Amino acid sequence: MLGVGYTIIKYKFEKTIVNQKQNFFSAPGTKLALSMSGWLVGPVVIATVLGHFLDQRYGTKPWFFLISLGLAFTLSSIGLVRTVSETLKELGQTAEQKKDTPETPSDTAQ
Repeated sequence: MLGVGYTIIKYKFEKTIVNQKQNFFSAPGTKLALSMSGWLVGPVVIATVLGHFLDQRYGTKPWFFLISLGLAFTLSSIGLVRTVSETLKELGQTAEQKKDTPETPSDTAQ
């Protein structure tokens, strides 16, 4: 009897792990975290390189760097706000759809 119970538990555990691996990058939290980190890092890195290059080319040591960095932080803030608001709207729509759909007996049995 111990072997059968162990097999059932092992099967359910492996099935859960496989489902979690398949849905990891489609989860709203992971999607939000990846897009937010992109908005934080991308514009700042590009602005740093561009500002340094322009300062070296035109001999205006800190000015292009500071201006491009300020624009990058502004762009990052706008991008973050847009990304978070879009994700919150999607989550709200998903919650409304789940609320409107009735549960089937097979859903409650698991």
